[in-house]
Amino acid sequence: DFLIYHTISKKTVLAIEVDGFNFHRAGTDQFQRDRMKDHIMELYQIPLLRCPTNGSGELEQIERVLCGYAADR
Repeated sequence: DFLIYHTISKKTVLAIEVDGFNFHRAGTDQFQRDRMKDHIMELYQIPLLRCPTNGSGELEQIERVLCGYAADR
């Protein structure tokens, strides 16, 4: 749903996917598409953060990933 990239290098820093609770259950077509997306992101070494719509703490999760990215630079 969101792609965060470094403005100078244009390198992708993080992909964020917001998952609806009911539509992403195991065994659904959407679940299979999610697994395919996970695999593609892994192949291209793009970190993917999945945030369920019924979850919490998303801001902290995003900050943790971005701070880890900044520390690697």
